[in-house]
Amino acid sequence: MSALNLNHICLAGRLTRDPVLRKTSAGTPVADIGLACHETYADKTGKQAQHTHYFDVVAWNKSATTVAEYLTKGDPLIVEGSLVSEQWETQQGEKRNRVRIRAGRIHFLGAKREKTETPCRPGKPPTSRAPISNDDAFGAL
Repeated sequence: MSALNLNHICLAGRLTRDPVLRKTSAGTPVADIGLACHETYADKTGKQAQHTHYFDVVAWNKSATTVAEYLTKGDPLIVEGSLVSEQWETQQGEKRNRVRIRAGRIHFLGAKREKTETPCRPGKPPTSRAPISNDDAFGAL
């Protein structure tokens, strides 16, 4: 008997903050991203209501550097990836855990900037609408 294992998530939303780029001790680029996704539904009275869900996303390697270079707070994007459960202990001995999304592909949704517009980050925006994909989406922890 075989078990089905699937860990895939796809979210569309907007950045809640500018990406934060850092490097591991081995020099691997890592970007931390906040993503907000809105859910619209009918409440008990039948009126349309909205709830916003917030997600922490981590991107590795080329995806990390590209996201940090070209995206800023409020930019729309689609993130495809997997859920990652992390557990650690604080210096005070308290056990902590969280679930984040490990990005495998990131699709930019914003319109291409005109030459007269000043980009929020140095460099020119990507000219391709193709998704950014990591060579190694899981990176080195």
